[in-house]
Amino acid sequence: MAKWKYTLKNGEALRKAIYDEDSRAVLDTLAKCCAEVYDHFPDEYDEYQYNEDIEDISNQLDNLENYADYDMSYEDVEDEINYLLTKFYDLCDYLRIWVAL
Repeated sequence: MAKWKYTLKNGEALRKAIYDEDSRAVLDTLAKCCAEVYDHFPDEYDEYQYNEDIEDISNQLDNLENYADYDMSYEDVEDEINYLLTKFYDLCDYLRIWVAL
């Protein structure tokens, strides 16, 4: 069994937003989660990675608000959000961060 180094305080809110299928809340909470990881693991999750992830989240917030103007479907935006979540969960696994239930 994995030994976790840290339990993400915003993890419960992230899981709730995912469960509720609230894309905006997922992105907002994901940004908070990234900030929390950066605060606790600045050597492993450096400023460059953090800023890149925040920019990706910001882009998806824009896509969520304007997907029709960008010739996208809502499903396209959901796919991108799921990609960001997968990337975040991979980061958490790598750093041994538990995303609370």
